[in-house]
Amino acid sequence: MSEYRVSIRYARALLELGERTNSLELIARDLRKIQEIVQASHDLRLFLKSPVIRAEKKNEIIASLFGTTVSSQIFKFLSLLTEKGREGLILDIIDRFFALKDEQEGIENAFVRVAVPLMKQEEAALQESLQAWCGKKIRLHVSVDPTIIGGFIAQIGDTMLNGSVKHQLELLREHLASGQG
Repeated sequence: MSEYRVSIRYARALLELGERTNSLELIARDLRKIQEIVQASHDLRLFLKSPVIRAEKKNEIIASLFGTTVSSQIFKFLSLLTEKGREGLILDIIDRFFALKDEQEGIENAFVRVAVPLMKQEEAALQESLQAWCGKKIRLHVSVDPTIIGGFIAQIGDTMLNGSVKHQLELLREHLASGQG
């Protein structure tokens, strides 16, 4: 079975567990902690993915890292992953969990590049406009990219909205070069 399908299955199981036990937010918080710790350590990621290291040793390290910082549900989940030899997929499983949770809650992630940092009210107005445009709740991820000169470029799912000055100048250049202007 592909790693993608395995990750989706575990993520769905976590989501269902959270719904069934009314602990979805607790599970999400614990998974964020784990995600931050694992992403911060290249050595930990290599350790988890290593087929040479025995499951008992991995369980020992996982217990020392997360035993007292996550709920018993999530600790049991981590133990199950190790038992099944799937601990190397933990980051993929967490990513899939949050994608499924966002989908269930009707949230879309919008990755927006702007030329200069936005003020809070500008960010709120942009978020509101994008929500009205796509009909879903939007979670903004804003980054600064001075090469776009002005305006913004937003990616929401597979859709790219390019309202940058750079893009407008390119369109004008093409229009003038084609002899239509």
